[in-house]
Amino acid sequence: MQKKNSVTLMELIIAMSIATFLIGAVITYNLIGEKFYHSTSKQATLLNDAQYLMRQIGKDFKEAEDVKFINNTAKVASIDSGKTIEYEFVESAREIRYSNSAKDIDNELFASNVELFSIEYPDPDRDNFVRVEIHLLMGEISNAKTKEESHYVTTFCLRNKEP
Repeated sequence: MQKKNSVTLMELIIAMSIATFLIGAVITYNLIGEKFYHSTSKQATLLNDAQYLMRQIGKDFKEAEDVKFINNTAKVASIDSGKTIEYEFVESAREIRYSNSAKDIDNELFASNVELFSIEYPDPDRDNFVRVEIHLLMGEISNAKTKEESHYVTTFCLRNKEP
């Protein structure tokens, strides 16, 4: 008598259930990893943008004689024969515009996706220190799931201003 090797219906259902569970687990793991990668990538982009902005602003502020922040515009008085640099925060467009009279640059886009840009003197007794605050936003304002905001604050010393 010959013995038949066959699979019962119950064994087939159990094997398919296990395979489906394993495939579902692998797909879920990949989706979570992809979501984490995109989130980390967005954060790295924001950090890179913020570092660039602060580095550029810092170059101008450190060499300035005076900085005024009036009506969302930072006016930087340069030591170069009265030439001025302006950083204008256009709140409705969520961007910062840059003008430099020494280099004939007028109203050039400097940064986008900016939620907040402010400048203040943190210590009233020492007006040679300027505190710069920038909030950068990545994603849609209306969609809380894609909205990521980073908040950066730095204090610069105006080297050419007497304390």
